[in-house]
Amino acid sequence: ELAYMFDSWTKNYINTARKKVMGSNYNEYDYWSSSEKDANDAYYVSANDGSKKTANKMYSKSVLAFLSVE
Repeated sequence: ELAYMFDSWTKNYINTARKKVMGSNYNEYDYWSSSEKDANDAYYVSANDGSKKTANKMYSKSVLAFLSVE
């Protein structure tokens, strides 16, 4: 879902939805998805270019909070 969001919507649209929940824009960081690859690794998406990657869960990455996106 996170990868789909970055693939399908513009950053302006995402920021509008995020401001409704958090009162601020998102930053162009790497964001964890809710999906795990295995016991040690999980998927994340780069907000900068929309690329999908995996990393060890011990690494620190940001998360995005949404109640809903219309």
